[in-house]
Amino acid sequence: MAASMFRQPVAAAARCSRERPCCYAAATAHRLAWRAWGTTPARSVHSPHVRMNATAEAPSSSKGGSGEGGSGHNGNGAVSAGSAAGTTNGTVIYSNPELYEAAFSYRDFKQEARFIHQAYKKHAGSSPGGGSGAPGLRSVLDLGCGPATHALLLAASFQGLALVGLEHNATMLDYARKKLQAALASNSLAQGSSVTLVQGDMREQLPPPPPPSASPAATTSSPSTSSSSAGSQSKGFGSSPKAASPSPASSPSPSQPAEGYDMVMCLLGTFCHMLTNKDAGRALGAAARALRSGGLLLLELPHPGDLFDGTLLVGDGGREIWEVPMGGAGRPEDSAAGTKLMVEWGAEFDNFDPVTQVLDRTVSISVLKGEEVVQGLEEVVPARQFTVQELELLADNVGLEVVTIYGDMAQGVGLSHEEAYRMVMVLRKP
Repeated sequence: MAASMFRQPVAAAARCSRERPCCYAAATAHRLAWRAWGTTPARSVHSPHVRMNATAEAPSSSKGGSGEGGSGHNGNGAVSAGSAAGTTNGTVIYSNPELYEAAFSYRDFKQEARFIHQAYKKHAGSSPGGGSGAPGLRSVLDLGCGPATHALLLAASFQGLALVGLEHNATMLDYARKKLQAALASNSLAQGSSVTLVQGDMREQLPPPPPPSASPAATTSSPSTSSSSAGSQSKGFGSSPKAASPSPASSPSPSQPAEGYDMVMCLLGTFCHMLTNKDAGRALGAAARALRSGGLLLLELPHPGDLFDGTLLVGDGGREIWEVPMGGAGRPEDSAAGTKLMVEWGAEFDNFDPVTQVLDRTVSISVLKGEEVVQGLEEVVPARQFTVQELELLADNVGLEVVTIYGDMAQGVGLSHEEAYRMVMVLRKP
């Protein structure tokens, strides 16, 4: 998962999708009203509001302010203002990775993995000396990878992929590494694919693509990067990781170009934690340097209409409430022992600064057994709202060009499509 709880809260409707008809219909009406410059319909609430006594709370940032050094993100939009960039602001929910992952388990990540692969095939350019047409997708860097859901699904679905996930939050990174080891133990990676998990800051120099794994499974660790990687040559091999010394200077094979990644992705609103133009420019610049010529940068962000429909200015950021069962992949019939999560995204009068375009979003997660709240977490997370024009200018400054903009993780859904409820921007390095 392109690591931040904002990786998800892309827009009010992003949490509802087609599995939630009532909210999806309301969101569609909202988008149509925005495009007609009309009145914004109220957004639906799915279940009774539950306000828990927060067991932990992070202080809200000052109006329009950001944590020192900005904030990074990795997950689905609620927490971890320090997961892809080094900050300490907003880590309560993100440091509870099991709850974080369960809260956003309703997303169709398998379909999203297919979209990512399709977007690359459709929009990537050829590499230097590679002849006409783009090479097959071979290397992907996931900024703010969180639980590494996208990376692991891509590695399981497509052969010959070298996936690198960058995550700043140590607790989330450990959780992702356990998922990686479980994937290896079940031989679930596709032939020739590998996953490397690295701790780092998306605004700084990014790790290079790893050379192809020479063994069926390998684990590397470096004190400087706190990385962990594993690869599988074939689903039929057993997985007994053995230690290996990282070799940054090793020469890539012909199947792994030296010039950079085929794709860098920053999903689920993670980029919203770049609160200032300086941080946003640094992150885009780092991504551009990490890409090969013709490579793509994929950004998933809130729909730009959210910034102009007027609701943020009047303190109505579009509060959403939804439930998911624990251990049930978002499906009621799979819930474990009746335990479920109640997630509240946004609160009345969440502060929005029209100058900095930073929204202080209140995010709450409650664990319920029956109707009893047994655990509660709450956090206020600052998130920058971007316009298309701002992103085009910032990208141009670092040598990236906007190729196209989708309104969902789906081919055929443009930004003005009636089903558009977020912004998925595809940028290319010439």
